Amino acid sequence: VGEWFSRMAAVGAVPVAVRSSAVGEDGDDQSFAGQYDTVLGVNSVDDFAAAVQRCAASVRSRRAAAYSGQPTATMHLVVQQMVDARAAGVVFTADPATGRRDLTVIDAVAGLGEALVDGTASSDHIVLDSDGDPAVCDVVEVPVLSPDEVADIRSGALRAAQHWGRPMDLEWAIDRSGTLWWLQARPITTLPGDL
Repeated sequence: VGEWFSRMAAVGAVPVAVRSSAVGEDGDDQSFAGQYDTVLGVNSVDDFAAAVQRCAASVRSRRAAAYSGQPTATMHLVVQQMVDARAAGVVFTADPATGRRDLTVIDAVAGLGEALVDGTASSDHIVLDSDGDPAVCDVVEVPVLSPDEVADIRSGALRAAQHWGRPMDLEWAIDRSGTLWWLQARPITTLPGDL
């Protein structure tokens, strides 16, 4: 572990995020978004070892067991180079609140998406119609995203939904140079009206 992490550091690929990837975590019937641990900003061998242990152990957490109603799953981990995010968030290729599949929903915050996930920041909330025009645009203060960035996020998310043949929930980040990074993709497991 130490040698691998040292190689990552030598090529400038740190800090990293250590994320859970349990068997069945994001499947057709159930999504475990937020149930297992993620550790961000890992930049030393000791912190990396601790992050791996924490994420692996989260498969046995009360939170995950209560959510799944199942015994523990087999846990794997994903290690990703951190994005120095100017903005981050999620995009749904169908409206998870109404079930409308002709809408795309984007939530965006300045900086890392962790603030959106843990609720410490209010997000810009943008709902786009089938033509990509805003149906709803609730901006907290100054818009986090430019119109071009909104269009790029929508376009990439719709390509993912077309590729997988179903509505998707994707995490994204835009770095300081303006590059859009896709961080995670999972199917939207239930939509209102689906039986």
